[in-house]
Amino acid sequence: MLDTQKNRFGETIVTNLPDDIITKKHGGHSLRTNRVIVDRKKIGLDSNQDAQKEKQPNTYSGHTYKNSDKEKYHLDGHKMMYHMDRIVEWQQGKRIAPIHIDMGLTKFCNTGCIYCIGVTQGMVKGTMIKPEALLRFIDDCGRLKVRSLAFIGDGEPTLNPAMYDAVVRGGEVGVDIGISTNGLLIDLDRAHDLLSNATFLRFNLSSAEPENFLKVHQSKAEGFNHLV
Repeated sequence: MLDTQKNRFGETIVTNLPDDIITKKHGGHSLRTNRVIVDRKKIGLDSNQDAQKEKQPNTYSGHTYKNSDKEKYHLDGHKMMYHMDRIVEWQQGKRIAPIHIDMGLTKFCNTGCIYCIGVTQGMVKGTMIKPEALLRFIDDCGRLKVRSLAFIGDGEPTLNPAMYDAVVRGGEVGVDIGISTNGLLIDLDRAHDLLSNATFLRFNLSSAEPENFLKVHQSKAEGFNHLV
């Protein structure tokens, strides 16, 4: 039997997951987690209904068309299946920590990519999160059970010397950390810390040859060979 109760919106919600619910692992989450997704039909969650026998959007991919006003604002919800505990707590009106946080470690960059919104917002050389504040924030995320962080946006994260210690600390407190970087300034002496603790490293290489690298990234052409 499913346990149910009324949430703060007056709706009946499921507050437990029976042991016999069918679960399956998702390949994209197999690196550092054993979280699973559940069969939503078994716990009474809405699923897309046929609309005049039209082809339905694939809820396990990106956005497609919507068939009704109700579905117009429907977002793909499969990722929520990994976080049923947070959903139940939210439905019960409890305060919950974010599942994921995007954050910038700096407000300046060593390149000037022509498409970067950060350039248009303005950069201030030397502006960055201080090491003690960053590590304290990582500790807080672990304590509050934030599940992942991404050092992405604003400036170049490798310009903050504390980035490497932050990634190691994330591994220690159980917070997955991903990094988006231009890769030009990675400290090879500490690359093992990133490989051992980061969930992903995303390198931005928007050119196939040094000449265009200079034009697009507005960085020295020899940086292309260094990055490759």
